[in-house]
Amino acid sequence: MNALAPHVRPKVARLVAMLATDHDAEALAAVRALHRVLDANGHDLNDLAAAIEGSQTAQDRPGRPEPHAEAMLKALLASAVLTPWEHGYCSDLARLIYRGARLSPAQLGKLAEIYAQRIGGAG
Repeated sequence: MNALAPHVRPKVARLVAMLATDHDAEALAAVRALHRVLDANGHDLNDLAAAIEGSQTAQDRPGRPEPHAEAMLKALLASAVLTPWEHGYCSDLARLIYRGARLSPAQLGKLAEIYAQRIGGAG
């Protein structure tokens, strides 16, 4: 993820300004809306902080998911060979990666197992 997308900046600026309210419920609503706007556009609060600070973004941070995990997920999710549980699991992992999270060794192991069973042995 590079800097905040240009079309997102005005929305984010408006929501951040709303945080100045003295009313807790309004401030909380602004925070929740900020999360929704960022998430819907592939960003998170770390990206916002990086944009303010002028530093690295989620993709540049240490802990960027391994590219092979992304490739396995893409292949699995594009296939029609997953069970409903496997599809849900892979979708959850893809969402985590999209948000810049690092997968745990257990998650990577299960992903590799699913890939080997469903794709790896098919060719």
